[in-house]
Amino acid sequence: MNTAASPKAEYPADATDFAPSWVVAPGSAAAEAWAGNGHDDDAMPLRRWRLLMAARLLLALALLALQWHAWRAGNGAGWLVAMCGALALLAAATLVFRPPRPTQTPSVRRPLSWPWVLTAWSDLAVIAVLHWAAPGGVSFVPLFVWPVLLAAVVGPRLLALGVAAAGTLVLLAPLWRQTPANWGSGDALQAAIAGTGLFATAWLAGQLTARLGSAQAAARRSRQLAELHSHVNRIIAAGLSEGVVVLDAQGHPWYANPAAQRILHGEPARSDPSEARPAASSAGAHATAGGVDAVGVATAAVAADQATRNDGAATPGLAGLPVRQTPAWPVLAHWVHDVLSAVPTAAAAPAPVLERTLDLPLGERRLRRIHARLHPIVTDAGDRLAVLLLEDTHAIEQRLRTERLATMGRVTAAVAHEIRNPLAAIAQASALLAEDDPSPAQRQLLAIIEQNVQRLDRTVNDVLEAVRLPAAPEAPLAIPLDATITAIVQDWLRQHPQGERLHWLPGAWEARIAFDPEHLRRVLVNLLDNADRHASAALGAIRVETRLLGGHALLTVWSEGPDIAPTVREHLFEPFASAHPRSSGLGLYLSRELCRRYHADLGYERSLRAQRAGNAFVVRMPLR
Repeated sequence: MNTAASPKAEYPADATDFAPSWVVAPGSAAAEAWAGNGHDDDAMPLRRWRLLMAARLLLALALLALQWHAWRAGNGAGWLVAMCGALALLAAATLVFRPPRPTQTPSVRRPLSWPWVLTAWSDLAVIAVLHWAAPGGVSFVPLFVWPVLLAAVVGPRLLALGVAAAGTLVLLAPLWRQTPANWGSGDALQAAIAGTGLFATAWLAGQLTARLGSAQAAARRSRQLAELHSHVNRIIAAGLSEGVVVLDAQGHPWYANPAAQRILHGEPARSDPSEARPAASSAGAHATAGGVDAVGVATAAVAADQATRNDGAATPGLAGLPVRQTPAWPVLAHWVHDVLSAVPTAAAAPAPVLERTLDLPLGERRLRRIHARLHPIVTDAGDRLAVLLLEDTHAIEQRLRTERLATMGRVTAAVAHEIRNPLAAIAQASALLAEDDPSPAQRQLLAIIEQNVQRLDRTVNDVLEAVRLPAAPEAPLAIPLDATITAIVQDWLRQHPQGERLHWLPGAWEARIAFDPEHLRRVLVNLLDNADRHASAALGAIRVETRLLGGHALLTVWSEGPDIAPTVREHLFEPFASAHPRSSGLGLYLSRELCRRYHADLGYERSLRAQRAGNAFVVRMPLR
């Protein structure tokens, strides 16, 4: 243990509030905890400081009352009353002061600095004067413990040792007027014992202070780790694709992550087909989402929430109030209540995991089928909780479908390579037959062959392009948007005459975008082909528009027609997803992937044009 008397060695520059006790190693966790480090945990040392100053004020008032009574009885002096009154005023003043902060006032690190002169040394001086001037029969020796205790608890180690030594000298001072032969008398022995008690008090108080500082440091570290753990668990739970709901046996929700709220409110699930993962569930095993233990995350999050509620900072069930108002909640709560009612509070083994498929009402006569896994939990206090993992069966089917499509895509790409050569041979043979002056019936058959060869060729090309999309140039040239769109639309109209059915409305003549012209052509042609296939035959049924919005240019291809069914809308941009029997289902997928290579985005919306409803595909491109 470092017992050096150098203040520089004893108190690091980063100490705060007041120096640690003389038995606390400078710079240690206990010292930092005792100092408070200027954080919110300074409230505990401040309370302790005010508690000690309040005790000091009570002691000063008691001494003042005692001396006042003695003075009124003629056994005391008036100046003693004045001295005790001054001590009471000083104690009242220090009660409203904040604890000394060595980092702001380095001089308080010294034992004789002003904070300690106004507290421990002032108390010692008053008690010493009362001890010397007290009438016979009144002993103030026990009061010498107070300044030593105060110095050991709130002051530096040298202050505690100095006050104990000064108190011992005050007790031994009467021996100076006696001869050495009388030093063995009872008064001398009593003074020596009292002085030893003062040093013992300083040592014991320092030890207790050190333990308290260590406990505060450990509590602070545990609280910081708990807050960090809670924050991480909330982030993980918010990112899970599975719905996580924690509720008690009475059906009160404690926690619900965003995925659970979307499921219970009837919102479409958010999923990215490119990040699909197998939907594996095993009874009795912890359900995992993306490699994360969802049950452990939910339990930890609820434990943190419960700890927060115990501190009075939150209301029970606040996180789950939105889901409690949904029509689907009574169905879940009733099932959980029935299951938890049969779970004993003192189970010898963990309760089994239950799985069930439920049809949850969403309002307006709509139902959503979900797959639910219930993990019963019994706390140490005997409370029964349940962690529900909810997964939309439609999302499960979508993931499986995406995986099947990905596998089919790889197989189809291999087959497409094998088809190209026979297809080219068929096209060449058909062209040779057409040169032999065929009859009208034969010419009709050859036309059918040529049309189907072209159709198969487009499908093969789409499949191969989906497998290996062209990469964007490292530094694509900036092209004028409206001029490029005009050229593409005119070229498309030469092959697909529309008349007044198509309206081209340029609105961004000054805009320039970083996009390869050929790739932009493929995107726009795909959108125009879709519009031509699905739009009505009315005038103005297809509209191509450009406009500026902030730092982006918007290219919109709108077509008048019925709304796209929700089941089709969810898979619009997935590969091989199409409601048209003669479409490969790769056009929109290829268009979105091409847009992403240039930091653009392709989306769908239902909108009005000239009071007519239609479907709009919007390409949002950053301006150069």
